[in-house]
Amino acid sequence: NLCEMNFSCLRFLIKIIPDESVGIRILAIQALIIPCIYASSWLHLTEIKSTRSLMKLNRDLHRWSTGILLVCADNATTWNHRKVNLQNEISENSVHDQIVKFHKELSYCHLILRRFPKCGEAWSYCWFLVNCIDELCERKSVLVEELSFCLEMANRAKNNYYAWTYRIRILTKYVSDSSGYESIAFLKSELELNSNWIRQHVLDSSAFNYRRLLLENLFSIDYESRVSEMLEKENAFILNLTETLNGKISQCAETHRVALEQLTTKF
Repeated sequence: NLCEMNFSCLRFLIKIIPDESVGIRILAIQALIIPCIYASSWLHLTEIKSTRSLMKLNRDLHRWSTGILLVCADNATTWNHRKVNLQNEISENSVHDQIVKFHKELSYCHLILRRFPKCGEAWSYCWFLVNCIDELCERKSVLVEELSFCLEMANRAKNNYYAWTYRIRILTKYVSDSSGYESIAFLKSELELNSNWIRQHVLDSSAFNYRRLLLENLFSIDYESRVSEMLEKENAFILNLTETLNGKISQCAETHRVALEQLTTKF
């Protein structure tokens, strides 16, 4: 069959490729072995539904879905199988065991996203896991860790809309679960971090969208009477960005300036 042919070809290529050409060997493995892993995992995943043992079903679903998603992270059907399987598997576990399981799944999801940083299905699954953890223990440390991971993924892939959208969700949950003073301190720190990010990525429109959300939250919580002051600071920030581009304002910055003026009319 196809897999046996691919393994035969791989053995032949390894023999003829020089030992010092490690990169070429890795490419050969990826081209010949990964399709076999995916095909085999998908075949098993579609067959195990007929098993009678629920324990075996859960174990096999977890195993084969792991193989599939490591190769093709956009497979929505497999993510859904994994979600349902996780819910069935932990239904009779203690709260502590459930939290541990959710954290393991979140670590696996991070692994997938480090390989496919713009995979919308994986980001959605992360959000599902964060909500599950929050319902059980309301740990803000998880939200802080996810914020750090978002930044890592934004660095890994340019204009990562999915990472910034996920960050908006985390931000909204953090602010809603915090007191006014804590929310203000958090939003200010996020605004400073965002400023540093934009100075290095002036064309990242998603980062500007996130910045407007930060400002909107600050206006609504603590800055109703200081909107003009904040707007002045933002205009100075945009001017500073323009100077770094030799006097040419980026389209993202201009869109941000116009949207911000419209935003301030609400307050």
